[in-house]
Amino acid sequence: TGAAVAGSAAVVDGVVYMASEDGQLFALDAKSGDERWVTEFSRQRPCGSPAVAYGVVFIGEGAKGGHEIGVMTGGPVVGLDIDSGVVVWRGPSGPQGYAAICLDENTLFAGANGSNFAAVDLATGKTLWSQNGGHQNRQFMSFTRFGDLAYVPGSMTGTVMAWDPIRGHSKWHEPIWPGQQ
Repeated sequence: TGAAVAGSAAVVDGVVYMASEDGQLFALDAKSGDERWVTEFSRQRPCGSPAVAYGVVFIGEGAKGGHEIGVMTGGPVVGLDIDSGVVVWRGPSGPQGYAAICLDENTLFAGANGSNFAAVDLATGKTLWSQNGGHQNRQFMSFTRFGDLAYVPGSMTGTVMAWDPIRGHSKWHEPIWPGQQ
């Protein structure tokens, strides 16, 4: 890729999608490794982990940091056409770090800068809700959507949070390291 790859790859229908820290998102043939397309992000470094659904590759546009810098400011979440790599969708501010985008049939879940976590309408790109996870609960880890809850680990404080995925109301916030709150 020409630079470090710090996030996970997504492999869908014989294509590997992965981002490099030099600001590029790659679509590679899974069998041959041949490049299908590369999209370069001019201002950011999309070093997160993509999600692929509905003919679109979703990824946080990135940050000015990278794996060697712990403090990062996330750019918007964007969606690229799976066949061309052209941006076809744009949402609000995205995750820091390398967290994967989480999707259900109508909603994208991701970190939204700092200690905030958000749900975004896939049809419109508009934020449905945004909640603060508490000081130092950065979104370096990925959301998980299961059943009637959305879960996210607070990566720097050792907690797990669960929210109502529709309204963003907190259901519970559980410390898993002794002495954490």
